[in-house]
Amino acid sequence: MNEKDGRVELKLESGHTVTAGHAVIATNSPIHDLVALHTKQAPYRTYAMGFEIETGKLDDALYWDTQDPYHYVRLTSGEDGKDIVIVGGEDHKTGEADDADARFAALTSWAKTLIPDLGPERYRWSGQVMDTLDYCGFIGREAGSKRVLVSTGDSGQGITHGVVASLLIPDLILGRENEFAAVYDPDRKPIKAASTYVSENITAVKNFAEYLAPGELSSIDELKPGQGAIVRPGISKIAAYRTEKGEVIEKSAACTHLGCHLHWNSFEECWDCPCHGSHFAPDGSVLNAPAIGPLADVEASS
Repeated sequence: MNEKDGRVELKLESGHTVTAGHAVIATNSPIHDLVALHTKQAPYRTYAMGFEIETGKLDDALYWDTQDPYHYVRLTSGEDGKDIVIVGGEDHKTGEADDADARFAALTSWAKTLIPDLGPERYRWSGQVMDTLDYCGFIGREAGSKRVLVSTGDSGQGITHGVVASLLIPDLILGRENEFAAVYDPDRKPIKAASTYVSENITAVKNFAEYLAPGELSSIDELKPGQGAIVRPGISKIAAYRTEKGEVIEKSAACTHLGCHLHWNSFEECWDCPCHGSHFAPDGSVLNAPAIGPLADVEASS
């Protein structure tokens, strides 16, 4: 991406070039910048469940607590006189836990204690949120740029920040004043969050040290169908996955964003990067930015 002659030029992976007056990078995690914004936001895995409840048994409001990890409750309409209570939370840093069943059990216990009329479970899923240092999104003109704008760092408030971006970014492009520009400025440096900046970025330092540790399994032969694990058949680490049919897929264990050590996510069946939140499918293809390239092939160990 280059800015010249009052325009911004984007070179696509297909080889085509797009030229425009402005470019807006509105992605879950920026795909055009290797480092700057990624050091100011951190990926967190979050969990959610849907339970039946009779319509009218719970007031339609926004509920949450102040525990760490926190919990929240939302209500959505269902069918046949039933609504769906969405219970979420139990967040943890991406890649630092692989215990989804325990997280869902904790959510269930918390919800049933507070909502006696809760019915049977209907749904369960997990996702990833990008938390900024001060939990306020990065929405606006990229630092040092006149024509590239970003919207990221939703911190679990995607609907709110989506509306903010729709109001703020057009004003910035058109040169209009907006009282929220400084609040969401991607280049802001909140002094009160300095300690958070250090603690969140220490993840990358600890992560690279994992390359010196042994593999999780001593041999790929120990892999069970549907299981992924890090193995070290030689000097390099391999992200290995065995399909339900018994085929073994072996890829590099290094994230293609900045080379961080990947972790297996058994609930979502994907490779997670603890540093900046990239996800990869078992076959190595990219599922989530900031990585834009697939995992590197490795020589099969068997």
